Amino acid sequence: MAHRTPHLLTNGSERVLLVDCFQPTRDARAKVLREHGIDVSTAEHIEEARVLFVPRQYDLVLLDVHRYPPAEVLVFCRIIKNIDPGQRIALLLGPPNYFTLDWQRELAPASEPSQHLRPKAKRHTAAA
Repeated sequence: MAHRTPHLLTNGSERVLLVDCFQPTRDARAKVLREHGIDVSTAEHIEEARVLFVPRQYDLVLLDVHRYPPAEVLVFCRIIKNIDPGQRIALLLGPPNYFTLDWQRELAPASEPSQHLRPKAKRHTAAA
């Protein structure tokens, strides 16, 4: 298995597979990653991400889970780990409100309210 660096932002040659079905957040996240020198491939749906995934091609798979059923997320993660056990996967919960203070205006229509994220986070955690 190829050696992987312990930190994502190291030498500018990192590759990320970003999976997010909501185009405005997918585009915003991809833009920020690219501004930091990261090569980003995007997928709108988990099925598309399965097709794009190649072992040892991505340093990180970023998966926005709050719009997918927990079982679908779990199956996808298991498939990826079976193909490449060393693959790093990060689950994104909620809208990308960490980008700017006025992210809601930038990403209109706004994502679902944060009060709905807690039950979804619990379901995803329980499924894992």
